[in-house]
Amino acid sequence: MRCRAPQSMYGHGVTSPSDLAPDGLSAEDPRAEDSGVKDSLPESGRSVFGPLRRPRLRRIVSAQFLAELGDGVSLVALPLYVWARTGSEVWTSLTFAAELGLGVVFAVLGGVLADGFDRQRVLLISY
Repeated sequence: MRCRAPQSMYGHGVTSPSDLAPDGLSAEDPRAEDSGVKDSLPESGRSVFGPLRRPRLRRIVSAQFLAELGDGVSLVALPLYVWARTGSEVWTSLTFAAELGLGVVFAVLGGVLADGFDRQRVLLISY
């Protein structure tokens, strides 16, 4: 019984990732010429930060980042404020639990309510 030589994991005679073209196809692959992968991407889609070249999207992403940052700071700051005012571990932990608990309850209720409406309309109204 003869053993066959193992097939290349990259296919089409490619032996290493460096043999691949930028679109993931080897130069020997007949699909390489007509793949059009590189040409079909818009200029803004070629890098991770490309879409941020659009001013409206950049404003939305910046506003969302600042809102999330503020939520994170308040999640820590309010229990610290309670600790500074009362010095009580119980009140500090209750404050923290109330913040997280209310967030979970309202997220579930909001999800149930949002499922009853058109997704696009919910997204437009929520922003």
